[in-house]
Amino acid sequence: MSYTRLTVIGTERKAELALPNGEPVGALLPHVLELLEEKPRGGDVLTLTTLTGASLDFDASLEEQGVRPGAMLRVTTADDAPQAPEVIDITDAITEAGASRRDAWTEAHTRVTLAVAAGAAAAGATMWAMGAFALPAQWMLAGVALLAALGAGLARSGQGVAAVAIASAALGAAVPAAFGLAAEIVPGGGAGAGAGAGVGAEAGAGVAGAMLPNSVLVAAMAAWFVLGLVWGVGFRRSSARYGAAVGLLASSILFFLGLAGFDRGGVAVVASVLSVAALGLLPGAALSLSGLTSYDDRIMRGERASTRDVRAAIAESFAQLTWTVIAVSVVALLSLSELLLSTDAWRQGLAAALAVVALLRMRTFPLAPPRIALLVAVVVPAVLWLLSTTLVGAGEKALIAGIVALVAVAAAAWRPSEVVAAKLRRWADIVELLVVLTVVPLALGSFGIFTDLLEAFR
Repeated sequence: MSYTRLTVIGTERKAELALPNGEPVGALLPHVLELLEEKPRGGDVLTLTTLTGASLDFDASLEEQGVRPGAMLRVTTADDAPQAPEVIDITDAITEAGASRRDAWTEAHTRVTLAVAAGAAAAGATMWAMGAFALPAQWMLAGVALLAALGAGLARSGQGVAAVAIASAALGAAVPAAFGLAAEIVPGGGAGAGAGAGVGAEAGAGVAGAMLPNSVLVAAMAAWFVLGLVWGVGFRRSSARYGAAVGLLASSILFFLGLAGFDRGGVAVVASVLSVAALGLLPGAALSLSGLTSYDDRIMRGERASTRDVRAAIAESFAQLTWTVIAVSVVALLSLSELLLSTDAWRQGLAAALAVVALLRMRTFPLAPPRIALLVAVVVPAVLWLLSTTLVGAGEKALIAGIVALVAVAAAAWRPSEVVAAKLRRWADIVELLVVLTVVPLALGSFGIFTDLLEAFR
């Protein structure tokens, strides 16, 4: 046991003591008071204080409180003890307060900013290089693939920050390269996208011809390829591999069907119905792909599962769900836009019904990214339709936008009770069921089946 030599000053006597470091001060105090012949008056509590006024904690030892050999302690009552010193450094306080805030700038913000800058610069460099040097779009897409492979290699070697920056540059370069390739395959394939850069009704009309074009689909395929290669292969995330595979497969099917001459509207009908229907299957598929459902079978067989493995499987299932929902939402956005921007009433009605179903099914996803993806997949086509439609005038459009704003404000301010919320959920389930029942007739009407039947019976 180690000791610390101290000088203890009492009311009338002073002593130099060697006290054990590991014993609590409260256990040593009675012996010290007895040695100094200190007796509390009127029930006062005696304590030990340093010369600077700091009182020693009775439950902690001398070593824990940093009392050094040669220190001088004073015996005094708790009421007569001097105020403990307070040392405040304003500069340090400001620094600590700034670092602890949620909105403080961190290294992660720097990395994200640099990654976005790399993507934007790569997009501009690709666009101007293709125009200045007449470089084929195929060469640029090959460069995108090389960048993605480089990013995957960096991720494999543990250089995650560099891998993300390379992936961002690849995504930026993929956009102008994809539009250039679409323009080469089908003349005017990328022109519609440029026509969509206007404002108002003319913008909506331009976008109407370019929302499900080859340019957008090629860009989507390139983006999913980069994401799957870097995050799926490089960072070894199976959720990214599955999500990128779903997105790449769906975009490829839509692209080649359009390239083969199939009716774009008919393809959009099938794609929109399948994408919204898949929303009900994705949670179960995510549980199966993550291996979480197998733990029940293992436990039933008497096998043990560690908490760490179960938590990892749960995290993987959420990641699987997020990636796949985002992939399906991209397809839903493109197909719903194609249907809403058409002039066929059946297809517009089908798009409206599927949009309602998608909004109601947002409730089944617990995380924010899937919900945001579905919300974007519904809101963007609706905004494009409102910009391009000639069925309502400017006054009616202003009224619609005002009603939407009013409903959004009221919904944000309203906090229903649990009973009311439960009733609303039941009503939402009923509405979803009724809307789903209209999907099949609307889809059949979109292909002109009812018109053909009427013609046959005339």
